[in-house]
Amino acid sequence: MKHYTCRAIGSGAAGGCFALSMAVWSLCALAVTATGVAHATQTNALSGFVSHTAIYDVSLDGKADRAEGIEGANGKLVYELAGNVCEGFSTRFRFVLNFNAGDTTVLSDQQTTTYESADGSSFNFATKVFTNQQLDRQIVGSADLADQALTVRLRKPESEEVELDGAIFPSQHLASIVQAAKDGETFLRAQIFDGADNGTETYFTQSVIGRPRTGLADDDTETDVLPASIASQKWWPVTVSYFKETTTGRENGGENEPFYSVSFKLYENGFSRDLRMNYTDFALKATLTEVEAADSAEDC
Repeated sequence: MKHYTCRAIGSGAAGGCFALSMAVWSLCALAVTATGVAHATQTNALSGFVSHTAIYDVSLDGKADRAEGIEGANGKLVYELAGNVCEGFSTRFRFVLNFNAGDTTVLSDQQTTTYESADGSSFNFATKVFTNQQLDRQIVGSADLADQALTVRLRKPESEEVELDGAIFPSQHLASIVQAAKDGETFLRAQIFDGADNGTETYFTQSVIGRPRTGLADDDTETDVLPASIASQKWWPVTVSYFKETTTGRENGGENEPFYSVSFKLYENGFSRDLRMNYTDFALKATLTEVEAADSAEDC
């Protein structure tokens, strides 16, 4: 079976599987970078983010006909965001997924923690991936952004230092999407680093933002678990697509087809729900089942 790394939006991550690295994640086709004006607008959006813990049920998204050898999948996704614009933001992300591939059942358990500085200049990340309860991979490292360049220092699986072109980190990315949505923009591009996969790559992302909405639909299956502080907020339907860098990636947006995309409902306080995670050969959905959230953003 292939390896699938879960990405969280805003953890990114991802988001972000989800945004949730959760995801998530330049305004109107201008590339976003963590400099001057761009950082100022991201900080404005970040100041409204609330600390929260969200738990989701995960299942195959009704597309088993294109799932490569996967007959079923179910599991749990837990995402926790804490912090403020003065002290920075930390995330804890756990994604446990049980794959049924004919006669074979595979239990995957990804556990990720991150810390992102308030000014968006540094990012610490640690991930463990267990397969059938055995440690499969471990990545521990940090990244520092300065003068449009990104320096990544890995401590595990082995010591390594990599120099990359500049990119923004997950919380800054998610804040960029929220700010673009609040400004009435419908399309956003960004180069991001979230520590996923081997921890030494950046990804080109494209976000499509729908019109703002409020309230809940009658057939919304997540209505009962949303606290009033979130249910009353404005939200936008968002899809973020991830592309691997190529030699001409900066010029044409990388590959023609994304290797991963995630669709979700994004609230202006940084909360996401109703997730649809599209991989190359299968798709997953994550339905909110439980949430604990602060009533407002933390004061500095």
